[in-house]
Amino acid sequence: MAFNLGASSRVRSGALPDGTVTGQILYWDNVLKVWTLLNEVDGQFLKGLSGKPAYVPFSSGQVVLGGASATLTSSTYAAIPTYPLTLALPSAGTYFIFANVRGVGSYPNYTSVELYDFTNTAAIPNSERSVGYSQSGVGFFYPTAPLNWLITTAGAISLRLYAKVYSGTSIIYNDSDGRTVFGYIQIA
Repeated sequence: MAFNLGASSRVRSGALPDGTVTGQILYWDNVLKVWTLLNEVDGQFLKGLSGKPAYVPFSSGQVVLGGASATLTSSTYAAIPTYPLTLALPSAGTYFIFANVRGVGSYPNYTSVELYDFTNTAAIPNSERSVGYSQSGVGFFYPTAPLNWLITTAGAISLRLYAKVYSGTSIIYNDSDGRTVFGYIQIA
């Protein structure tokens, strides 16, 4: 099966001690409509270090905040009120998780998010990320924070984006000035 490397993105590359070029290519197969991770050895794309080219289907998905805005008031991590952002990761594997969170807050304010494994009722360790911070004299902040994580699961799970505000309130927005999205790409 032929594929177009113009539709690919090199994930990792290097060289073996003997000078053999190695790497991995993440490729979108426009016919099969799947992502494929191919191992490269001296220009040959293989599954492992030998064998025929491998076409491994990957899954992906994305959700968008359901309404125009959600107001955060909790000082502990909790689901985003009214419109919880939930992803269904379909199987065991490694996932690239991404989120673009558009927040608005005023001084003094600090807003952050974390990943929460809703299936196993536990926060994903070390997944906390800052969305925005306002300091004295600055007033409001209006960032769209691009966030990402790499996680491995032992099975299918529901993953939620939890948020908290350190003082006052913060608003997560979703409109034509900026969307709040939460998604994944399975990479292994």
